[in-house]
Amino acid sequence: MFSAIPPIALLLALAAGQVHSAPIAPSPVARILVVPFDNTQRETRLTWLGEASAMLLADELNARGLSAITRDERVQAFDQLHLPIAASLSRATVIKVGQLLGASEVIAGSFRLEGDELIVDAHTIRIEVGRLESPITERAPLKDFFGIYDRLARRLSGGARRTGPAVSPPPPGAFENYIKGLLAESAATQATFLETAITESAGFDQARLALWDVRNEQGDHSAALAAVKPVPATSPFASRAQLRIGLSLLELKDYPGAAGTFTKLIDPQILKTTTPAPAHLAPVLNDLAIVQLRRGASADAGSAIYYLTRATDADPEQVDYQFNLGYAYLLDRNYKAALYWFREALRRDVADADAHYLLARALQATGSEVEAARERDLARQLSSRYEGVERNPRDVPAGLERLRMDLDAPGAVRPGLAIANSAQRDRKGAGQGSDDRAPPCRLPVAVRGGGTPPDGQDSPARGTPRGRDRCAEDLDLER
Repeated sequence: MFSAIPPIALLLALAAGQVHSAPIAPSPVARILVVPFDNTQRETRLTWLGEASAMLLADELNARGLSAITRDERVQAFDQLHLPIAASLSRATVIKVGQLLGASEVIAGSFRLEGDELIVDAHTIRIEVGRLESPITERAPLKDFFGIYDRLARRLSGGARRTGPAVSPPPPGAFENYIKGLLAESAATQATFLETAITESAGFDQARLALWDVRNEQGDHSAALAAVKPVPATSPFASRAQLRIGLSLLELKDYPGAAGTFTKLIDPQILKTTTPAPAHLAPVLNDLAIVQLRRGASADAGSAIYYLTRATDADPEQVDYQFNLGYAYLLDRNYKAALYWFREALRRDVADADAHYLLARALQATGSEVEAARERDLARQLSSRYEGVERNPRDVPAGLERLRMDLDAPGAVRPGLAIANSAQRDRKGAGQGSDDRAPPCRLPVAVRGGGTPPDGQDSPARGTPRGRDRCAEDLDLER
């Protein structure tokens, strides 16, 4: 089931600067981490099925009311831990990753072909005791692989029924191209696979969302918009598509269109009260604020500061909202408020180069030259973009606001915070206290030593936040 890749004890080191100074409350719901399954026969044409196994099984468990960590959460966590997405990992590594993400159990497995029959084994690891449960097995003709994961989920969930209507799966060929598109290294190859999936199944909305991600990353916002516009309002993915439509309109500088699209996702009654909005709407409020920032809307009830305050109230642990709120106050020359929010952001992410630099601008504007110099120095150590940069304190760099690209699912894992909290607990357990010094950031042994991505090339972590060019290793980040 597991590869011979050695365990990576230095996962305790984790990703740069993700240290939260206050404890994170444990999730009230037990989470389940499903990792990619092993291709035991090394069947090249089935390489895509390893990732598909994890994705399908997690989705099926969630459909039955369990709380499996989604692919997006898993990918983000693996990126921050510098683990290749599709690699086979040792049992010790899998358990450690599960612990870091607050999972109570991990599901791993393998698959093989016998003639035209696909055989899939799955087993559970109880993290608290490290016990490997007996595997369960399902088999079916390869073309009926969706049914295998449906049955596995039913057995692993103790026979739990679906909590909602079943969603018709896409044609097997379209789904295979979709997974290959998710795993491809180059944007051009990703787009080719995803467009092929959509051609085979025009109603495959997940593939449309993924194609939007690729086109948006390429900066082709017209193509990104075209990818998600056909998603109907009746689709389970309609809200996520609408958020992406708004983002494309924003990048195309259609500010009224973007604002209108985002506003439609928010119940007007929510904005008429001071009660915090539901956490899953925080990304919409954040992006609506950025529309206001970019079009220079006046400081009234519809200002960027208003929406960012609502986003921060809705989701107090999301660092990007705190950063954006500090940035909005800095642009508004409210330096006292800017100082507060940049410090709140840095309290949670001490390796955020942009936040250090903007904090320096706010400090300089208030006459705190010594502190400002220290923050500028930290920004330069963390990111080459700030080397040799000197500006008038009233000149605030443009374009540093942070968009949110997707809706947050209720109860979603925050990999950065979960990882940081685990590192902090480990330091306390080792008697090192609970300071905010950023832990070292290194490639795990599993990647550098024996672990090799499927294409035989190194697989750098994707999705690294802006302003974090360097790890916080060996930097004086104690606050």
